[in-house]
Amino acid sequence: KDKDIEIKNPDLYLATLAAATDGKENPKLEEEGIIVFDTDYSPVKGGGVNFQEKSIVISQKATEEELTLTITTSGVTKPREALQEVLELSKDSFNSISTLLN
Repeated sequence: KDKDIEIKNPDLYLATLAAATDGKENPKLEEEGIIVFDTDYSPVKGGGVNFQEKSIVISQKATEEELTLTITTSGVTKPREALQEVLELSKDSFNSISTLLN
């Protein structure tokens, strides 16, 4: 027990967790009295992902582009891991689209 916290009504019913999903589907509200809430489990936080591009002149005839990504995470996942995961998901998505087109 915490001396700074007083429970006014310990018999009060607060909530029941009836179902959990992987977050890829939106729940349909078909029952009255159901409150659906969402949580943010994304390890990418704050400003999320920002990028900056810069041209680098190599010679009179050659210019290269530099891309800098800034990824802010909650610490659960390292920025490099978050980038690798999104690249893998993107690759899978584009492969699926390519398969449909062929």
